[in-house]
Amino acid sequence: METHTYKIEDGAMVEVPVYETHSRGKNWMATIEADPSAPSGLAREFVKTGRGRYYYIVDASLVGKAVEIAGDYISGGGNRSHRRWYGVVRGVTDSEITIEQFETPSLAIKAARVGPDTTALEEERARLVARIAEIDALLGEE
Repeated sequence: METHTYKIEDGAMVEVPVYETHSRGKNWMATIEADPSAPSGLAREFVKTGRGRYYYIVDASLVGKAVEIAGDYISGGGNRSHRRWYGVVRGVTDSEITIEQFETPSLAIKAARVGPDTTALEEERARLVARIAEIDALLGEE
């Protein structure tokens, strides 16, 4: 398992591990859970997509969740070429998202179920507390 960091600007990912640029491409990012009755055995909650150079709108609520990032190509004859990338979000800041990659969705889901990455959560809490102090100072409250 490798950990990868991708750039975030204005609350959206501007770098992604998988993306299909062809006009017949279909791209998404979703949080995933096992669901035997769902397509491919995965229940997906899709992350909001961005526009232009922004891929997906992300925030700290994704920390600790298993994700699927996909870029499929659909040929003129209707054949689909699947590209999937699975991981667990380990941290989100204003400037980057860190995702631990897994080979399969089941491994990612299992890793997410182990529990939250407490170090990442503590770092996120410290960042938010510092930001609240900045806002309080701007508002003249201390």
